[in-house]
Amino acid sequence: MGFEFKQFKKGVYIDGYKRPDIIAYRSKFLEQMASYKKLMPKFEDNNLEIQINPDLQENEHLHILQPLRKKGRGKSIHVNNFLCETIGRLQLSEEQKLSEVSNNIPHEAKVTMNPGTNNDSWWNIELLVQQIVNHTIPIFEATYHKAVAVFAFDNSTSHGAFNSDALIANCMNVRSGGKQSKMRNTIFNGNIQYMNFPDNHSKESLREKQKGMKQILHEH
Repeated sequence: MGFEFKQFKKGVYIDGYKRPDIIAYRSKFLEQMASYKKLMPKFEDNNLEIQINPDLQENEHLHILQPLRKKGRGKSIHVNNFLCETIGRLQLSEEQKLSEVSNNIPHEAKVTMNPGTNNDSWWNIELLVQQIVNHTIPIFEATYHKAVAVFAFDNSTSHGAFNSDALIANCMNVRSGGKQSKMRNTIFNGNIQYMNFPDNHSKESLREKQKGMKQILHEH
C-alpha cells in the first residue's frame, strides 16, 4: 500500500509536504492568491494607516484579506468572552442597555486586552476571576434573575488556579530567597516542615525569606 516505517523527528512535516499532489495544490493556491492581490488595498505611511484602493473595473470588487498571523508577530490582541447557550455572547439586551440596569454593570462580558512585554499583562487566573466577578455574573443575574449559571472552562493552564501559598515544586528556586512563592507550612513524616525562614534567623538576609529546594532537602 506504499507504507514505509520511518522515524520522524520533525512532526510538523509529517503531513507529506513534498508529495506531488500537495505541491500541485499549493502552487495552484499561490497562483489564486496572486490573482487576488491586484484587487486588494495597499497600506502606506509609517503606521500603515493610509489605505489606497486599487483601480477596479466595473465587474470587479474590492478584496479584503483576513490574514492568519503567527503568535508573537506584531501586536497581539486577546479577547476573552463567555458564550451562553440561550443567547450566544453574554451581554445585555438592547432594552437593558437603555434601562437603569446598565448604570452599574458593563454591557458585555467580553474583555479585550493587548498582552505583551510593554503592553497589558498576560492573561492569567487573576484576570479571569476579575472578569467573572465584575462582568459575567452581574450580566447573567440581570438577564436571568432566578437561573443558575453553569460555567465550563477549557483546559487552559491559566484556569488551573492554586492558592498563592500552595505547595508547588515548580514555583520553587534551588536557592533560598529570590522571586519564588511564599508557601504555607506542611507536614512531612509526622513533623512540621517550615517552608520559610523564621523572623529571628541568625542570617539577617534570610529572615522571613522563602526556603529553596536545596534547603528543604538539606533539612531531611
